Amino acid sequence: MANNRSPITEQRRIEHIADALAHEQGEYTRLGEEVGIVGAESSLEREGMVILPGIDGPNEGNHSGDIYAVAYDEDSRPRSLHVVAAKGYSHRLRTRPVDGASATQGSPEYACHLMLTDRCLHAALAKDPVLRRGILDGSVEVITDVYRTPYPYMSSVIHLSAIPVPLDRAYASTLQGLVRQHPDYTE
Repeated sequence: MANNRSPITEQRRIEHIADALAHEQGEYTRLGEEVGIVGAESSLEREGMVILPGIDGPNEGNHSGDIYAVAYDEDSRPRSLHVVAAKGYSHRLRTRPVDGASATQGSPEYACHLMLTDRCLHAALAKDPVLRRGILDGSVEVITDVYRTPYPYMSSVIHLSAIPVPLDRAYASTLQGLVRQHPDYTE
């Protein structure tokens, strides 16, 4: 049987199929990001950490699925701040230019850059003087972590890496200056 469609009709049909495929691929990507964030957050909470409020993953804060979590000691004092890259199925670690070089999510350079540029983190630190002082004076360790949820099952969350992030005095001073500008800043 011969194809009775005109070339223009056939082209439109193919374009429609391509548009639908592009939409579904975008939806798959979005859902993968959400699975990664939910998986990482559930793992962090199982490990006894507290997710900083107001920084809830995709389309919040820095728009890239980064999460901040705090581990507390037995006296409820902050022990460490975790800068977490949450990755879902089929997502690779992103890179961005930092000080003339390329920094990958999960690296100390990426975490330092994120902490200086994420206004949602600045707001959280402005409201929590104990956590902020600990980060600035070095008594609260900063750690960058990568969590991956390769499949849409929370039991398969993988903690790929945990790397300490050294903060020098100049960096701490810059971060303090940024956080101090926030209207919710308290001493």
